[in-house]
This record gives sequence, structure tokens and C-alpha cells, in this order.
Amino acid sequence: MKSIHLAVLGLLWMLHPNISLYAQNQKNRNYFFDVQLLTGEHRKGILRTIGESNVILKEKDTDSLLLIAASDIRVVKIKKVNAGGHILKGAGIIVGAATGMVLGYIIGSNSDPECDDGSCNDWGPEIRGIGQGLIGGIIGGAIGSLLGNPAKKYVIDGLPENLEKMRMHLSAS
Repeated sequence: MKSIHLAVLGLLWMLHPNISLYAQNQKNRNYFFDVQLLTGEHRKGILRTIGESNVILKEKDTDSLLLIAASDIRVVKIKKVNAGGHILKGAGIIVGAATGMVLGYIIGSNSDPECDDGSCNDWGPEIRGIGQGLIGGIIGGAIGSLLGNPAKKYVIDGLPENLEKMRMHLSAS
């Protein structure tokens, strides 16, 4: 299967002289691209190569490769992905949950119990803190999963020099 991919890339390289295959190809596989074309259509896939005037993506659920010229690209949104091609959210979940648990514990352990009629079961500030910490952890984890891996947006507007700026930024990070 890899020989077929290499043959397709070789054929694309021979047919299109502006394609440059860069040494950071392995590093590029850590990005999911959502490319909006000047026509308004979207193309999505895992980055394989950024050339001087084009991008090669592996389509998201297939083995086919997409060659997209810079002159056809309006905007590129990029998210980091793991080796399996799944968008990373783990760090956001962990940070959000930990922050929510700590804040929930502090708020819960320092709050007074609400007793309207004078009869309530107050088990102490530690139990209130743990309960509020669990609730805060769940809410924080949910927020962290949504905000944990924000997309970077690059405006290309059909200009190869903007594509080159994006490539330089990605190779530096």
C-alpha cells in the first residue's frame, strides 16, 4: 500500500513541477487540515506535505491523497492530531478537570450549609468541598475538552507567499 502512495506522489511530482517534498514530512502528519477553497467548498484531511505552491492531504477516512493548489485556497484551519489521526483534547480535559476540582473544593469547603428550617445534614466542610470539587471537575473537564485544542487559522487568499508563511510557522512550532 505504501508503494502505491509513493507512486502517486512520484507521479504528482513529475506532473506538477512546483511540488517540494520537505524533510519534516513526519512532523507534518501531526496536523488535521480543514481547507476552505475560494469556491466555498471544504476539503479535510491529515497533512502530508506543504509545497511551494500547494498542499497534499490524506483524506480523513480514505487512503486517497488530495493535491490542492495555493491559488485555490481561501482559509486553512489546523488542529494537532495524535498518531491515529484523532484530534487531541486530552490536555484540555485534564487541565480543565483539575482546575474545576480545586476551585470547587475551595468554594465548597468555605461555604456555609443552607438550612432553611434549621434542620439540615451538614457533614462538614471537607465533605462539602469534595462534593463541590467533583461537580467542578466534571464542568471543568467538559469546558477543557471544548477549548483544549483550538484551531489555528491561516488566511491564504490564493497567494503562494501566504502558504509559505504558514509552512514556515508550522515548521518552527
